[in-house]
Amino acid sequence: MFYIFKHTPKVLVWLVLLTGDLGVQGITKNVCTLEKVSFDMEEFQARFKSILEGVNNTNVHKPDPNNKLEQSSLCGQTLVDQSQTVVRGEEAPENAWPWYVYLLTHVSDGTAMCGGSILSEWWILTAGHCMISQNSTIMVYFGLNDITQVDTAKPIKAEKRFTKFYVKDGIGYNDILLLKLESPIVFSDAIRPVCLPEEDMSKSKNCFSIGFGATAPEGEGSKNLMQIKSNPMDYKLCRFFLRYISRFNHTEYLFCADEEQGQGTCSGDSGGPMICKANGKYFIVGVTSTSFRCAESELPSGLVSVYAWVEWIKTTIKSNS
Repeated sequence: MFYIFKHTPKVLVWLVLLTGDLGVQGITKNVCTLEKVSFDMEEFQARFKSILEGVNNTNVHKPDPNNKLEQSSLCGQTLVDQSQTVVRGEEAPENAWPWYVYLLTHVSDGTAMCGGSILSEWWILTAGHCMISQNSTIMVYFGLNDITQVDTAKPIKAEKRFTKFYVKDGIGYNDILLLKLESPIVFSDAIRPVCLPEEDMSKSKNCFSIGFGATAPEGEGSKNLMQIKSNPMDYKLCRFFLRYISRFNHTEYLFCADEEQGQGTCSGDSGGPMICKANGKYFIVGVTSTSFRCAESELPSGLVSVYAWVEWIKTTIKSNS
């Protein structure tokens, strides 16, 4: 669900912001291109001045066990049992991932798509680069399994956004974004929140990544919501790969996705979740941030660790509710 990087400096930062491709790959075999991107660094700096001048703050506090955030009893529960499913870039069953949201970010000259996750009636978690600019309008769509449902859906506008994301010297930092909605979500079988992690889940094995991103060469976003089996990669192996990812995205709070070659995230998947099952519920472990060659290269996708930011998430929600 992202674009292939062709070593073109003038589009490097644009990729980090718009797609996270440094963003995320499609959810099937993917080949993507950069032909749609064509402006230089000076234009980028002019367009995204407010983000480029963000405050450098990468100090993430360790989770405080006493800082509790009350979550819905419905969090992490789905009507679809995925325990026996072998996922190879397949269409997601209806209502399998009721916390997934489709985001459309509108700017003056176009629209960008991302994914996100419901945390509560009022709050959405996604990637920082999905904001595009401080003046963008973000519309949030719920309960979609087929992208054509957008035409009849009733989205909710993001009223406020809270992020630590900024860009410095072509590197994206703190790719995390919380959205507070203008009106609350009404939960149902098809719409409900995911659980925040209560502990480090970096060694989980029952995990999935989902999204509407591109799944074909030079393709547009997928018509159907797609899913792949996608577990956190061994930490030591991940650090080896992050030597390459670090050219584009600050790696302090990133981890890698362990996926089969030919599977992964691509353009349009940014901000979507990696969720892992534990004790009968699904927890959001990562937010899709960076990827390479849309699952064609040996390099893995990079995700922001939700556990690393869970203290900030809880404090931000409690302070603005």
